[in-house]
Parts: sequence; structure tokens; C-alpha cells
Amino acid sequence: MYDLSSDLEKPEQEYYLQPVEPGRSHSAASTCPVGFSFGGEHLWDRFSVFVLFSDGSIYLLCPVVPIGSAYRWEAIVEIYNDAHTFGLKSSNSRAVSNSSLAIAWLESTFPEITHQDSGGTSIMLRAQLYVPFDASLCLQGPLCKVCHGEEDDGFESQGSKCEGRAVSFLYNSISKDSVLVTAYSSGQLQIDALADEIQPVWIVGSAPRLSVNSHDQIHGFAMICESNTDDFSVVKLHQPLDQHVWLGHSPPLLRLAIVDLALPRHTDSDSLLSLFADPLIPERIFCMHGGGVDSIVLHFLPFTSQTTGKDESVRAPSVYPVFSTCHGHNYLPSPLSGFVALADPFGYSWIVGVTSSRECIVLETKGWDARLPHHIDWEKFTSDEVQDVDTPDIISKELLSGPKVVLVPQASPNLRAVTADSIEGRSALHQYFKLFQENYVEYAHKV
Repeated sequence: MYDLSSDLEKPEQEYYLQPVEPGRSHSAASTCPVGFSFGGEHLWDRFSVFVLFSDGSIYLLCPVVPIGSAYRWEAIVEIYNDAHTFGLKSSNSRAVSNSSLAIAWLESTFPEITHQDSGGTSIMLRAQLYVPFDASLCLQGPLCKVCHGEEDDGFESQGSKCEGRAVSFLYNSISKDSVLVTAYSSGQLQIDALADEIQPVWIVGSAPRLSVNSHDQIHGFAMICESNTDDFSVVKLHQPLDQHVWLGHSPPLLRLAIVDLALPRHTDSDSLLSLFADPLIPERIFCMHGGGVDSIVLHFLPFTSQTTGKDESVRAPSVYPVFSTCHGHNYLPSPLSGFVALADPFGYSWIVGVTSSRECIVLETKGWDARLPHHIDWEKFTSDEVQDVDTPDIISKELLSGPKVVLVPQASPNLRAVTADSIEGRSALHQYFKLFQENYVEYAHKV
């Protein structure tokens, strides 16, 4: 993690990941990380980093915080009080130890938290640099899945039911649910939800390496993050609270769905699938692949439905193409170079894509209804017969030429002697403003 405002070459924080799965010995190539995502605005999720490995296994680090980042007062108070209530007052010595480390981290990272009487709902707290001298973060995982209240036998990787290798990862906070989406090279998406809350875990006795300046002040650190091989127990969904809270267990995953985008089998298996969340409708996820962009809408969220009192049955996600570059058997791999989802101040979401021919595609998405996909013809850009054809103008020549009217109104020779607050002066200014409005302002709106 780098702080680009202070040092462009030396990282502020370094985490060396050493995943160890029980009963397995993986080579470095089979367990290489392929993607990561920060958590959302939910309890300890905001201080978590999820890491996806090529075999589909998911690990997490907590707590991780950029120095100087701002957080709401009430959000920090909530997890601070939770550590006191369910951690320090626990009859389990391990829970007391883990919660004590979390409380010490919160009080050192946010010193103002110890003076809760002076707080308010509008106060923002900025994170300060703190690292324990005798402990390093635990690499929690691999996260195991539970189905209908029972965990899987053994510690199978999350990609056991999906073909190909994991290539992309997305964390999305939707109301009371934390949703994890994993994309595989086969075009399958694995959608899971955290079945329990994330809690910070340290390994005591593994000292980090500190970096100090000339004034003996810490300005960076590095630590080795290992999996806790002593305890790989999995939390059950209906397990009592006092039997798993603050005990250092990794949160299990609740499988929501496996979505097959049905990509053409003759596509490049190494092509990257990118995942994006809709900025206005969190239940909607976009996936960019070689054949275009698809939209996936989640209709069932376990904890959100439970808190809202809705007795909803498990409903499969809806999938439909937003736009496609596949025309029957004509398929051109990777026509899109980039994609992003945006939100405007009027409450609409837009998707913007950049093509390999340096053109821009802008689509407005309204509502939830599926619509016919937008088809894009790429033959004119790839055919050998049209290689010499100039790229169509993206901006019209009319706009590039600028305003045609020259703003030089007829002025009398004695205009310089007229004051601005006189009748003649106000009339002249009014004429200038009128011409400026009719030409430059309207031209600017056209641009």
C-alpha cells in the first residue's frame, strides 16, 4: 500500500501472504493471488481486504487501514463498543485476548475514540499509524462455504464447482449482506455471502518489520501474514453467539448462486473477466468479457430479507446482456479495452466502455427490466478491405471550428469614457452579455 503524496517508490505498508491450507501443499503457481477487493461500509468490513487466489480460494486480512483515511465517528464507536460488550466480558480467555488486541488497535489508530462524550454524529476520525510490536495480522482463510446450515466436508476450495481458474473478484455491500463474486475463465460466476461478521485476528509472537525516519518516528511497516494452522474450525449458522464470537474464526460463506454466462467455447480461455457494481442499484453487477457486457441482478439476499421481514424464497439471479459483440457465429475476442459504471446527480446510472479502436460507448441504464442487447458491428474495423479507412470523427467539425459569430459589437468612440453604472454603460454591458450568452454559453453546452 502506497501513499503517493509522500513517497512514490517506498510503500507505506507491506503484507507478505503465506496461505496454508490444511492437508495440502500447493505450489507457488497454483496459489498465486489474482485479485483483491476492499470491504464496504459495514462493521469490520471497512478495515478488511479480500484476496482471491487462482484456485478460487478466498482469504482476508483485518484490520488494514490507509494512514490518514477518514471514517465516521459512529461507525468506529459501534465496533469499539461491540469489542467491549462481547469480547472483554466473555468467559472465554481467547475471546478476551482477541478483543483486547482489537481495542488497543482502535484506541491507537483513532485516539479520539476514548473520549466518546465529546463525539458527535458529524465528526470524522482520521486513522493514525499504529502497528503492534509483537504481533502480525493473520491471513484468515481459506473461507469455507456452508449450505443449509452444514459446512462442506473438508476444506475444499471455492472453485470446486466451477470450471477453469479464478480470474476476477468483487466485494459488494448490499444492505445487511456482504456479497463476494468470483469470476472464472470458463465464464461462470460464483456468488457467495458472508454468513458471519468479520473480526480482526492477529498472530502474537510474529513481530513486524518497522521503518523509521531520522527522528525515530515510524512511517512504514512490513509483516508476514500466515494462516493460523492451529484452528481451522468453521462457524455453523445456528451456533450460539458465545461459542464463536471473538474466537478468531474465519467467517464462512453462504452460497447464493452459480451463474453461467454461456460464453462461446472457442474464445480465448485466458481472457479476463472484469466485475463492476452498479453505483445506484447495489443488487446489480456488471461483467465485462470478450463478448460484451452482461448484467446480473440478485433477487435474494439472506440477511437483508430477514431483517426487512420479507419471507422470500430463494430466487436465481437474472442475467441479460447489456450489449453484445457476438453476431451468431461471428465472434471477435476482447473488443473492449475498458469499462466503468457511473452515476449522475439525477439518479441515473450509466455504463461507459472504451473499444479497441479507441471509440467510446455510453449507455444509460434505467430500472430493472431486461432489454434487448445493443449489438455492435466490428467487421468494419477488422476486415482487411477497410484497413485504410479513416476512423470516423468522434467530435463533429462544427464543434471543433468553434463559434462562428465574432463577438465584436459596434462601439462608439467615446465608449471608454462611459462609466459602468450609467445608462449607456449598462446598455453596452447588456449587449456584451447577450452576445456572450447566445454564442459561447450555448456553444459550451453543445460541446
